[in-house]
Amino acid sequence: PAYRGRVTAAQTGMSTAEWGAYVASCPEDERQIIHAIPGYIGADGGFPVRHHGLVLGGIGISGASQALDADVARAALAAIGAT
Repeated sequence: PAYRGRVTAAQTGMSTAEWGAYVASCPEDERQIIHAIPGYIGADGGFPVRHHGLVLGGIGISGASQALDADVARAALAAIGAT
């Protein structure tokens, strides 16, 4: 799942939690299409890596609770000066 978090965040420009909320807000027929996209995940722990407003990539953390995964990812972003 960490890989999927990086992919989701980098390609959508959203955190994986934001992506999950977006998907949940879509009509069921659209969710079926979205769920078919390989590599995407809606669990917390993935964030885009931005510098000067540009998405440079993504970071995905997995292995603990979603809340802890997200905390670790935010700390890593702060450590490299990304937003």
